Amino acid sequence: PSSVVPDDLGSNHSGGAVVDFNNDAGLQTGKHKTLIAFWTSAGHFTTPSSHFRQCISYSTDNGQTWNKYAGNPIVEFISGRNRDPNVIWHEKAKKWVMSLYLDGNDYAIFNSENLIDWSLTDKIVMPASECPDMFQLDLDGDPQKRKWIFWGGNGNYVVGDFDGKKFDVEGEAQKTHYGRYYAAMTYNNAPDERVVQTGWINRWPFTNTNFRMQLSIPNELSLKTNPEGRPALYTWPVKELESLRRTSWSGQNIKLGKEPFIPDFEAELVDLILTAKVTKGTALKMTIRGEEIIYNSYDHTVSHEGTKMKLVNVDETQEFRILVDRASIEIFCNGGERALFLPTAIDRNNKEFKFNCAGGKAEMIDLYAFALKSAWE
Repeated sequence: PSSVVPDDLGSNHSGGAVVDFNNDAGLQTGKHKTLIAFWTSAGHFTTPSSHFRQCISYSTDNGQTWNKYAGNPIVEFISGRNRDPNVIWHEKAKKWVMSLYLDGNDYAIFNSENLIDWSLTDKIVMPASECPDMFQLDLDGDPQKRKWIFWGGNGNYVVGDFDGKKFDVEGEAQKTHYGRYYAAMTYNNAPDERVVQTGWINRWPFTNTNFRMQLSIPNELSLKTNPEGRPALYTWPVKELESLRRTSWSGQNIKLGKEPFIPDFEAELVDLILTAKVTKGTALKMTIRGEEIIYNSYDHTVSHEGTKMKLVNVDETQEFRILVDRASIEIFCNGGERALFLPTAIDRNNKEFKFNCAGGKAEMIDLYAFALKSAWE
């Protein structure tokens, strides 16, 4: 049975979970390592109203059943609607680390040795709110240049150094993920030290369904020096997605004009890879199953129905990878320097793809289109 249900402390808001490999919390009772889930008790939704506080539930049978910790809350109220505890293990410090949203643009960092008793070690201010995350990446693939990233709910992040207690921010906040991408979380301690993230595409374009909204396709993060000379996050669909590819179509050196080019290819679920040369002042129009996506070389932006994202790369040659699902389009640009996440009510009967340009010249140097099978098959 689920134990993450409302109680006298409040309703249950988001957090994260860890495996207590060394039984630091002392809750293990058998052969299975204890799973500990951290979440927020939202006291504002009780009668009478109270504060937000942090709690845990735990499982000693490999997740089959869960129990609320009798000593909840483990972190008392601090300020505002402090919420969304995210916990990781810091190997060098040999401590558990919790990042927590406080109020406004304020976040806090805590340490613990037993996952139950927590002490405040630092505070961070950044242009974001809610749903923090922390993870470490090699800069430009160099393990001697590892950096930490502190992530906020709206996708803004800062790069810096972190000794397990204090986070030293280097430079201003940046952003890689645009559109409807919120409250993203990474998998800590993943195989091969990969940092894989999934975000919440938090607008639902449909009515009369038995669920709301969706998660993004998992994307793998890396840290690279971008064309502006700054360490920046890059994001790319996980390689496992390629296992869903079925039929394909490809074309090279296709010159575009006002009249659309329509490849001999139709599909519902699609992985499309396009490299295009677009002269200054040209709008490259990519109509994906009736949804028009425009790259404007005048201001180097990608847009769809009023949602706009500015690219870092200002060269004539631009690269796009476009993933089409039943209720979303996800666009990854120039090896992952920017990504745009679009929930949209795609016409289920329209499986056509069209490409044209306006105001100048454009050429599709390479176009690869892969029909995908469902991940549930």
